[in-house]
Amino acid sequence: MSRRGYWVECMPLWEQANENASPDMYRASVPALPEMIERAPSASLAIQKLRDRLKELKKQHEVKGRAALPRLENPVRPPKRPDTVRGWMSVYIEMQD
Repeated sequence: MSRRGYWVECMPLWEQANENASPDMYRASVPALPEMIERAPSASLAIQKLRDRLKELKKQHEVKGRAALPRLENPVRPPKRPDTVRGWMSVYIEMQD
């Protein structure tokens, strides 16, 4: 299967040590691109903000004449779920040509 996107990991962030309460924020990141991190009040908003940044990165690469985005990931092999993080999720974002 071709590598055409990135795995995004999203996890809840709590201001206080009480994980029984609703999370205050969510953090979405792309492990293959450490500089790609977004925070938002909901998981879907954090992922959308990261998706928008990835689109912008792709646009920048096209303008500069680079052929491909850096370190594309395999959609068949998701990241391993951390055992200690409750509420963690991962989604694959395909970067269309």
